[in-house]
Amino acid sequence: MTREMESLNKKSGAPSPLGLALSGGGFRAAAFHLGVLKRLRELGILEKVSFLSTVSGGSILGAAWTYWQILRGDTINDLTEWNAFEKHFVDVMRRGFRGRIFWRAFFLPLVFFYTTMLSITFLDPLASAKWPVTIIYSVPPLMAYLIWHYRASSHLARLYDREFFHGARISHMRPEPKSNKYSCPQLIINATGLNAGEHLVFSNIKGFDLVASFLRDLLSGARPPRAREPVYLSREASVADAVAASSALPGVFAPLRIPWAFAEAYKGSFLRKLMHKVLSRHYLAVDGGVFDNQGIQVLLNENCASIIVSDAAAALKHENRPRTWQFWPFGNRKGVLFRSQDIVFERVRELGYQLLKTHQALFRSFKALSEHMAPNERILAHLQNWSRPKLESYLAIDLGSDFDLAPDCAPKLPDLGQFASIGSVELSYRIRMETVTGVTHEVTGGLTRSRPKDDLPLAPPRLPDSIRHLVRTIRTDLDRFSPIEISALIFHGYTLVDHHISENHPNWIAKDAPLNFSLSRTELNVDWANLTEPTRTLYVDHLRASRSRVFLWRLAQRILKELIRRVSALGMWRLAHGTLKKLAAWISYLGLWKFAQKVWNKVARWVSARG
Repeated sequence: MTREMESLNKKSGAPSPLGLALSGGGFRAAAFHLGVLKRLRELGILEKVSFLSTVSGGSILGAAWTYWQILRGDTINDLTEWNAFEKHFVDVMRRGFRGRIFWRAFFLPLVFFYTTMLSITFLDPLASAKWPVTIIYSVPPLMAYLIWHYRASSHLARLYDREFFHGARISHMRPEPKSNKYSCPQLIINATGLNAGEHLVFSNIKGFDLVASFLRDLLSGARPPRAREPVYLSREASVADAVAASSALPGVFAPLRIPWAFAEAYKGSFLRKLMHKVLSRHYLAVDGGVFDNQGIQVLLNENCASIIVSDAAAALKHENRPRTWQFWPFGNRKGVLFRSQDIVFERVRELGYQLLKTHQALFRSFKALSEHMAPNERILAHLQNWSRPKLESYLAIDLGSDFDLAPDCAPKLPDLGQFASIGSVELSYRIRMETVTGVTHEVTGGLTRSRPKDDLPLAPPRLPDSIRHLVRTIRTDLDRFSPIEISALIFHGYTLVDHHISENHPNWIAKDAPLNFSLSRTELNVDWANLTEPTRTLYVDHLRASRSRVFLWRLAQRILKELIRRVSALGMWRLAHGTLKKLAAWISYLGLWKFAQKVWNKVARWVSARG
């Protein structure tokens, strides 16, 4: 074997620095990312991650894991510590956040205001004459909504702090080298600024001068700049507040005020401090998915040589009959407004991946120019002075992926005649050919290597097709998730890592870890790849109701399905159906139906004659 072939077979790992992006999507994204992190840890890739970019639901998991890794225990090298973190995070997802926030910020105020209004009308009988009934019964919901509007986001931040962070700040998430006990990536939490639409970044990389930015915009004239640099906020910001700002979904949670994000800037002269306090008082942040739901842009800004994107955003579903109403709160189909919002998010997602492809193509172009024009020192000096892209390769682990390594789904072989004269130019695909001699040839990047057929890895297990399509439709919410929903999402992310990495970047794998899916909670340990037909039907019926955001509606659907299943199992359904058929045949045989029709017609004629 030549040195070139030996270097191909050697597991060299991903190019450094390696960036990992966790997309948004509520607890659906958090559970999916948990499975991805679990498998990356087993393969020895997680410990090599230098930057961890998180958005919305990904921020919940990414920040919680980083906090645990730095301040609690080594989850990378200690399996017991990882199981403890996994168990705690799963327990939080099973309790949920939205229900507790709704109870405190809306339901209790609603009960209080209704009790107050009813007490007033009871003590003062003339109050109902003074105040219309519509006012008496419409004021309490309005007041409760106002409390929800102003208090829901702060309640969310407090719940995050109670469950995960316990008062930690961004500066605590990256200790000094002397106190850095365990290896951990640089955490980057993404949000969106509502004031100017800028990209807000919570990290301890660098700070932001709000006064300088305001003066720059003021001096630029009436026309605002089209492109803005990312805003790196204070290192003294609370981690819980940063995660709450990153997951403040528009339409559900009010924008979060973040004056504390500029704490480091309150230095210098009295006038500068005063300007900072005035400007930051009305600085608002919303969900990071509005700007970049995949968290890709900040990793490109940090010049990552390789990027792994864990994308839990399902693809936009085709609708044969879309709604024409602007708002349509009923059914699974959305109104024009929310449907248009989904189209914009899908387009932003596509542009993010297109940006990755462009950066990778530019890197390869610069690399080819540097190699072919090395003797020309003048051109080489110009290339070195340019801001060269550093992205060598990337990998997207997509929740909605139909990736399959089975032989019947293998891609068709292209015509190699057109590539005969290419030589050493890197090809953009990878193919496998089986010869009559039982040897499989692999063509990767213009180089050919051979290995016996028996050495090819088997396709990793995955979710059944009927369940995989339902997992994509699970709600993107922060309410309580059932054990079946959590287990299916974790297993899907866990197995997709092997599917994608083994086919696209097998040299990234640092450890030969067998795929063994097991969770710390016994009720979550489901053998999804080998389900029996009754169990699969049970899980399919359970996940079909997971699309709804209303807990009582999900519960009613599952109870109804279970009732029908039990009745069918007892044979009562078939007995009742057969009895009804026999009764109808007996009535028809005796002619009672025709007799009843004749009697009805006579009565009708008699009534019309009397009228």
